[in-house]
Amino acid sequence: GDHWVVYDTRKLLVDVCAALGDVKGVAEHAKEVLRCMEAHLTSAHPGRALMMQHLAAALASLGGRGGAAEAVRLYEGAEGVLRVCYGADHPATQEAGQKLAAAKVLALRAKA
Repeated sequence: GDHWVVYDTRKLLVDVCAALGDVKGVAEHAKEVLRCMEAHLTSAHPGRALMMQHLAAALASLGGRGGAAEAVRLYEGAEGVLRVCYGADHPATQEAGQKLAAAKVLALRAKA
């Protein structure tokens, strides 16, 4: 649901799953958090960029063509949000750009 308690709990579960190495759990909860964020936050909210990166990392770890391509799309979105929020020279924006570049390499390998 979209109730704020569910939203906050799922955000916490993303971190818990990441700490436990539960990549599928990260992906599951991050998708739901992003869905809520898309419904209730502006498109240029830095929290959305962070959650996009969590989901992208999980999908890239899970592998496969679809996951790699979706990770690239999410990293592109995260970098765009951070560019709007903080500017191109901000460390968070630059880090997102580095993650995007790495995801593109993985996506190319997944196609091969």
